[in-house]
Amino acid sequence: MYVNIGGDVILNAKDVVAVMDAKQMSRSPINAQFLERSKSENRFATTIESEPRTYIIARTLIYTSHVSARTLERRLRIT
Repeated sequence: MYVNIGGDVILNAKDVVAVMDAKQMSRSPINAQFLERSKSENRFATTIESEPRTYIIARTLIYTSHVSARTLERRLRIT
């Protein structure tokens, strides 16, 4: 099954490792370091222009989304 994460981006649900709230991610130094490292290694896919509400960690990339983490989690449970 597939899940629409917003911004016309659709991922295979099996590739999604985690769905993380952006505010929670920014509060942790370890998570912030993980995001910076991912950006520097070109494993980061920005799908929106504004501040992200959610980070979707997939097998190969980290995606940003304006859709809330709770909504994406519900979409993943349905698929």
